[in-house]
Amino acid sequence: YKEVKIILFTHKINGLHENDFIVAYKCDLLI
Repeated sequence: YKEVKIILFTHKINGLHENDFIVAYKCDLLI
């Protein structure tokens, strides 16, 4: 399941660059 999530996640990043920045920003907040 993890591999599938990673593949879907990469596809979302390739399709939505703005969403990529938002996800990266949220990840920074979590850390």
